[in-house]
Amino acid sequence: MIPEIARVTARQVLGRRRTILLALLAAIPVLLALLFRLAGPNSPRAIDAFTQSVFVAMIVTLLLPLVALVFGTAAFGTEIEDGTVVYLLAKPVPRWRTVLAKWAVAGTASAVLAGGATVLAGLIGLAGTPNGVETTIGFAVAVVIGAVIYAGVFVALSLVTGRALIAGLLYVLVWEGALADLFSGIRFLSIRQYILAIADAAGAGGRIDADTLDLPTAVILAAIVTVGAVVVAVRRLSVFEIPQAD
Repeated sequence: MIPEIARVTARQVLGRRRTILLALLAAIPVLLALLFRLAGPNSPRAIDAFTQSVFVAMIVTLLLPLVALVFGTAAFGTEIEDGTVVYLLAKPVPRWRTVLAKWAVAGTASAVLAGGATVLAGLIGLAGTPNGVETTIGFAVAVVIGAVIYAGVFVALSLVTGRALIAGLLYVLVWEGALADLFSGIRFLSIRQYILAIADAAGAGGRIDADTLDLPTAVILAAIVTVGAVVVAVRRLSVFEIPQAD
């Protein structure tokens, strides 16, 4: 039953139009990396600026959370919108297994798309540069982990509110994109900061122009956020009411 739920979710999440639009978005950092490479030999300062612009600002701050938002909210959102969620809930499957199946699909899709863009951008833009491979690996590892975290949060959000996409955009653009940088005290509540800390520890150290959390703190907070999101999703799904036919 779980594999069947995962297959159905994959078809819903990976809709043709949705996937094409996100693939075009993911192509932007790869295109920027190609332009950077074609520009010719670059100084260490230019390489650091490229890393900040493409990996930190473009991929970690925008691409990753937006991809996870779209895939995560679509995992349940599509079924809720068209009313087919009633058939899902009528099946004798524990709610936590249903949530994990949806989360796994959304997280995997987000990790493949955002992680793939990260690897390609690194291989193109940082090939042959000092610590280029290490930087690429560090960000790729962090992006994959971040995809799993974000997907869990946005899957839960889709069960908490019917306007999950709008709420998620506000979180990504306002909280993660602006406030977390302006007020260092709230970086402990920023998934983006957890990702940067992991990237820093995984090989991108010295290429991130920001004060990052220490790795143990980032890992613990990321685990708390992820587990908390899954628990919320399971509880919300458990009390989801199936409309009774008249």
